[in-house]
Amino acid sequence: MAIDIDFSDPEAVRLYLEETQASLLLQIKKKDEEIKEKDEEIKEKDERDRKRRRLHEEEVASLRQEIEGSPLLKYINISGKTFRTELVVEENPKRRTTGAAVTKIDGKVYPHKVKPWKGFLDKQRVNFEA
Repeated sequence: MAIDIDFSDPEAVRLYLEETQASLLLQIKKKDEEIKEKDEEIKEKDERDRKRRRLHEEEVASLRQEIEGSPLLKYINISGKTFRTELVVEENPKRRTTGAAVTKIDGKVYPHKVKPWKGFLDKQRVNFEA
């Protein structure tokens, strides 16, 4: 859109500049309003996020308190600390502890030799760490 302005006429130049200035001010005002609307949207979203986070934290705290007071959990913790023993299989029967009863294997199916399971611990780590 071409505008013919006679720059030798001061009144025409003044009117042109006033119209241009008014147009630019209107554009600035619209942009300011858009920015304010975006700011309000961001503030509202932040407030919703804070409320969600607070509710989630309260729910987690409530569940923790409920679980920590559980007699079953206390029993499991105490049992684990008190009764934990390490089982060791002695492959050499001559070094076995004396006095222990030995299960009779007559007529039963059993492995004649137990082999170490290579890679077992690595596979367990992969399964349980995932």
